[in-house]
Amino acid sequence: MTRTTAREIAMRMCFAISENITDPRQAVIDMFETEHYNSLAQEDELFSEKPNKKQMEYITRVVVGAGEHSAELDEY
Repeated sequence: MTRTTAREIAMRMCFAISENITDPRQAVIDMFETEHYNSLAQEDELFSEKPNKKQMEYITRVVVGAGEHSAELDEY
C-alpha cells in the first residue's frame, strides 16, 4: 500500500466519522477487522491491500487527530 492510498483511506474515515459521530479509535479498529476489510476490498480496489504497521500508525494518527480536533476543523 502506498502512502497516498493510506491517506485516502484516512480521509474517507474522517468523513465517515464526522457524519456518524463515531469514536475515532473504535472506528479504526472496526474498519480494519479482517472480515470487514476484506468485504470492502470486494467493493473498492482501494481496500485491496491491508496497511502495514507504519501505515496503520499513520491512518490512526490522522483519524484520531481529526476526531479530537473536529470542532476546530469545522471552523475552517
